[in-house]
Amino acid sequence: MVYKIIGKRGGIHVDWAISMGLFLVYVILLFIVIKPGSYPIHKPESLFTIVENTFLSNTQINIKDVQFSVTHCIEGREVKLDDRNNNYKFSEIKKIDTSTSTILTKEGEQATNGVNVGGSATIYCTNAGGYTPWIDDAPKKFLAISYQKELKKDNDPASLPKYEIECVTKSATAPKASPGKECKAKLGAVTEYIGFYKEYIDEIETKSNNFEQLKKDWGFPLDSNFKITVVRKETEAEDDIKIFDRLNPEAPEGVSVFIKEFDAVLLNKYNEREKIRITIIIW
Repeated sequence: MVYKIIGKRGGIHVDWAISMGLFLVYVILLFIVIKPGSYPIHKPESLFTIVENTFLSNTQINIKDVQFSVTHCIEGREVKLDDRNNNYKFSEIKKIDTSTSTILTKEGEQATNGVNVGGSATIYCTNAGGYTPWIDDAPKKFLAISYQKELKKDNDPASLPKYEIECVTKSATAPKASPGKECKAKLGAVTEYIGFYKEYIDEIETKSNNFEQLKKDWGFPLDSNFKITVVRKETEAEDDIKIFDRLNPEAPEGVSVFIKEFDAVLLNKYNEREKIRITIIIW
C-alpha cells in the first residue's frame, strides 16, 4: 500500500514537470516566432537621420575657387591650370584687380580674350585676337572656379582634386624670352564652398515619382512617410523642388507629424549662391 502511494505521487510530479516544460516552450515560441501584437517602432529622430543624411549625401556639391598668378605672358605661350586627378572641371575665369574682379569667360562660351575653360583653365598669351601679352614684372592675378564632374564623397582621397599649373610654349617659332622674363605661373589659395546643387535635387525629385522605391533605396520604413520642400529665403517663394509621395501628399488626420527646418545654400557650377530653407516633414 505504501509503495502504491509513493509511486502515484511520483507520477504526479513527473506529469507536472512535463506539462510545465511544454507550457514554457510554447510561451517562448509564441514570443520568438509569432510575436503577438509586436511591431517595429521608428523614433522621429532616427527617421530624420535617415532622410537628412541621405538627402545631404546625394545633393551637395563641392565648389573650389582656385587663385593663381602669372608673371610675364610672352607671345606664343599659354598658362594651363589642370586637375591631374581628373575629378574637377573649370567653369569660369576671373581677372582680379585691387578691389574688383572681371569675368573673362564662362564654360559653354566661345573662348574670349584668349581665355578658355572646361577640362582645364587656359590663358593664351598671343596678340592674334587673344589675351594681350605683358612683359612687366608685376604678376597678374586670376581666379578659376572649379566644380566636381560628378557627385562624389569629398572625404575620399580618390575624389579630391590635385591642381597643377604650368606655362607651355605653343610654337617652336615663339619669340625667345629674355633671361629672367620667362612665363611663370604660381598657384595661390584654394577656397572651398559646399552647398546644394539643383541638378542633383532635380534627379531625386524625378526618382520620387516612384516613391515606394525611393524609400527602399534610402532605407526608410515603408509604413512611414516624408516630404521635402525648398523655399527661397529672399522671396519666400516655394521652389519647384518637391520630394514627396504623390499618392499620399499629406499626413492623414490623427497621425503625429514631425517637422525639421534648416537654412542652407543653393549653388551652381559658377559658385553663384542663393539662400534657401529646407523643410523635412515626417509622419
